[in-house]
Amino acid sequence: MQTYSKQAVKEELTWFFLIVFISLVIGYLTESVGLSFSLSLVIYLLLHFKQAWKVLTWLSYKSATPIPSTHGVWGLFVQQAIKTEKKNKKHKKRLSALVKRFHEVLAAMPDAIVILDEFGGIEWFNESAKHILQMNQVDSIGQHITRCINNKKFAQYYNHKDFSHSIDIESPFDADISLNFRIAPYGKKKQLLSARDTTRMRQLEGVRSLFVANVSHELRTPLTVISGYLELLSDRDNDPMLNPIYQQMSLQTDRMTTLLDDLLMLSNLENQQEAINDIICIAAMIKDIHREAQIFKGEQHYSIHCDIDNHLNIQGNAKEIHSAFSNLVTNALRYTPSGGEIKITWKKQQNTAQFSVQDNGIGIEEKHINRLTERFYRVDKGRSRSTGGTGLGLAIVKHVMLKHDAKLDIKSKFGKGSCFTCIFPKERIVIQKI
Repeated sequence: MQTYSKQAVKEELTWFFLIVFISLVIGYLTESVGLSFSLSLVIYLLLHFKQAWKVLTWLSYKSATPIPSTHGVWGLFVQQAIKTEKKNKKHKKRLSALVKRFHEVLAAMPDAIVILDEFGGIEWFNESAKHILQMNQVDSIGQHITRCINNKKFAQYYNHKDFSHSIDIESPFDADISLNFRIAPYGKKKQLLSARDTTRMRQLEGVRSLFVANVSHELRTPLTVISGYLELLSDRDNDPMLNPIYQQMSLQTDRMTTLLDDLLMLSNLENQQEAINDIICIAAMIKDIHREAQIFKGEQHYSIHCDIDNHLNIQGNAKEIHSAFSNLVTNALRYTPSGGEIKITWKKQQNTAQFSVQDNGIGIEEKHINRLTERFYRVDKGRSRSTGGTGLGLAIVKHVMLKHDAKLDIKSKFGKGSCFTCIFPKERIVIQKI
């Protein structure tokens, strides 16, 4: 290209000097050098104008006009335009192939995939969306997604624009089918919606939950019998060798009973989808939990402070909320050394109601925080068992929060303490007027 550029410039200069030379010769012969030189410049400019006109016409009607015959810098310009067009065609062809492959991948996915414009209108959907979401090319393209998926919970999810999580709803077209929806923003204000059929997973979860509930019920009776006989034996037999054994057996029986209680509660939380919307006096509940904490800590010395908004209440299930809050306070007591401080707060923050339990205990390493709400997950297995935990407390808290449209926020620094916060949406808040 550089060689061709030099040739084009050389050709242009040759034409220029040739025209000037001829004009000077004619001017010398006619004794009017100035006029001849001026005319030569005009001719030179007219030639450039003619070539520019050819090039502009060709650029405007490329498909209908042949490549113009040009020379000099205009020839260089035409060659560069042709080269650029070839590059653009290759690039466009490559992009078209990528887009085609992308659509083929989306079309082959078993999940329903829908592309939405910035206003929520449906632009494209794959084959699975026709079956899972009952979409068709005639009626669905251009329609707003909340009209196509006629479900109140989905409409709230879409209108809130918080796509950091997915939602599970019953299919608007078949009540026996469960769907998981997720929306991901992409490109210039566009959105990618995916819908997955989770019916089979829900059924398996139901079988597992039913199994846990049945086993828990079946184990409760023999445990009660064993506990009763152990209590009877420990009262009648004063053998100093056997008493410690009886006590250890009673302690393990109590642990198993507590574990069964937690498993049953988790099972009930999973099976009962709709939360009871009674108005709960949280201030009175926290005072009860505070009294229970005073008994739980026994001879250990803790400083427990409460900062409570007495007029702030919420709608929900009082028993479940009490269990969640009590679990958080009990955990703080378990993992805070004697002499530590625990602060319980119940306040309204930025249109949300927040219950938080903050301690200056042993804290949690960051790598464990995302897994704390998993069942039976323990940061320190030996220490957790020694403190009497079942490994289900935070799992219960998480399920209670989900059932009440709330979320659990966990912040902790290893060796400095932790803060667990339950955040309830404004729709759950009830302000008690005096």
